[in-house]
Amino acid sequence: MSNSTLNFEINAKDLLKKFSELSPKKQTKVYQQSSRKALQPLVRETKKNLKKELGTVVNKKDKYGNSLNSGVKMKIYKDGQGGNVNILSNFKLKWFELGTKLRKTRKGFNRGKITALNFFKHAQERMKEEILNKIDNYIAQSIQNIWKKK
Repeated sequence: MSNSTLNFEINAKDLLKKFSELSPKKQTKVYQQSSRKALQPLVRETKKNLKKELGTVVNKKDKYGNSLNSGVKMKIYKDGQGGNVNILSNFKLKWFELGTKLRKTRKGFNRGKITALNFFKHAQERMKEEILNKIDNYIAQSIQNIWKKK
């Protein structure tokens, strides 16, 4: 067996039995941990795409003390039924994601436009399949980890 592969088997019946024996609070914790692990790659990919599009300015703090990178947030639901990743924590990210139309003053001065970068949309499209494929493994790992601590 080579060192580059990791093989393991999960007995589904045994795993379901272990899960059913956990308290409701620990079952919720399993789902929360799994959701967090599954969504973390989307956060990383979004930040990577943002840095690729805008460069090092994403780490520069504005007058409110917020960087563009800090606007990418992950929220896990308390009931454990999932979570989300959004870019609305920093209002400027919406403009870079969706772009703006050409803006002019009443006197006709051109204020420019922002071209849509779609950094978040591209990250979602790229990571969707990976997240859906790995969520079951993350749930199984979380059950095993909690059971070992028990």
